[in-house]
Amino acid sequence: MTDDATFLPPGVTMVRATPADADTFIEIHEEAARWLWDLGIRQWRPGAFQKVWLDAPLARGEVYLARRGAETIATIALQWSDEETWGPRPDDAGYVHGLRVRRSAAGQGIGRALLRWAEREVARAGRPYLRLDCIADNPRLCAYYEQAGFTRVADGVSKESRLARFEKPVAGAALGRDATGAADAGAASVLGRERRHEEPPARNLPRRHGALSAKGEEHAIVTEIDKLSLPSGAILTITRAGPADLDAAVAIEEDAASWLRSRGIEPGDPPRPLREIFAETIARGQLYLATVDGSAAAKVALTAEDDLWADLPGDALYAHGLAVRRARAGQQIGRALLRWAERYTATEGKPLLRLDCNADNPALRAYYERAGFSARGEVALPHRVARRYEQWVEPKPSALTPEELAALDRIGR
Repeated sequence: MTDDATFLPPGVTMVRATPADADTFIEIHEEAARWLWDLGIRQWRPGAFQKVWLDAPLARGEVYLARRGAETIATIALQWSDEETWGPRPDDAGYVHGLRVRRSAAGQGIGRALLRWAEREVARAGRPYLRLDCIADNPRLCAYYEQAGFTRVADGVSKESRLARFEKPVAGAALGRDATGAADAGAASVLGRERRHEEPPARNLPRRHGALSAKGEEHAIVTEIDKLSLPSGAILTITRAGPADLDAAVAIEEDAASWLRSRGIEPGDPPRPLREIFAETIARGQLYLATVDGSAAAKVALTAEDDLWADLPGDALYAHGLAVRRARAGQQIGRALLRWAERYTATEGKPLLRLDCNADNPALRAYYERAGFSARGEVALPHRVARRYEQWVEPKPSALTPEELAALDRIGR
């Protein structure tokens, strides 16, 4: 296995299970089944699991154990197809099953860590989605997956119950690598990336691909284009904004501010005219515009530093000013833009994406938490209190060693 230190709690490692581990897997499953049964949740019937059910997944190398020292504390299976639950699908996802955590390890973030680990493996396989399911009448588990950033899609039906099905776009899916390190172009929801370099105005400024400048630093504008598929089938195109996009960016911000005020939420006044602020952000290459059918739909800025986090140093990118036109509300554009920002952060070799919002906006706080962000405290500012959030993202794929790439190739991508 590759290095999992970024994704797992200290001292926890992932190993692929062998047939000799079948009894341990069943022991942990039975413990979880009995616990849920005692709570009145009929997710699994105690004593019903048959050892033979593990034969094929173990033979395919799909079952993994999380160990702390010599003790196995959790299990997870990562499959590359699941027609029984999801029906015929293209090769666009990994499917989680068998996520179980020993009660002695409960409350330590092990389950969430294993989901992040699975996201990493799916991204490295070049697939854009991680999918899973649970029984629909387990609201606690459904909420758990939603808080981890999964979106509930159309429910399915098993032999005994109705299933809630969830999926999550994974960061870095377009950057999956084969054993030679070549980019995998097979990601279904990421339709491709192209780049064009624009000549810098006036002075011969140094070019840099993808690097986000610190505040005030000038550099050549690099326009990047990402195209992502929305649940509706529409294509979301994300580009680095240029001077011609200034009016659209201001209009999106003003539209969002007007909507907030209509709901009794005061967004506050900018310290300077919006056009002046956005013009500077565009000049620094930090503002990105998302369009649908050629029409500006949303915007976000990414910076390399943020004074709001001065007390919590971290290797991160910082998202600011995420806003979606009200006419496009409900199309999951904001969520798609967040996932794109996570992926961009990963390609820059940064492990963290950070952002903040007004602490007195409970709807927005809940939105970021459902998207998988964790709260990191509040900061009192002169005119508002900001709540900070961060999300761990996929590390830079190009940092993989040849040995790690070979290991990935051996585990059946």
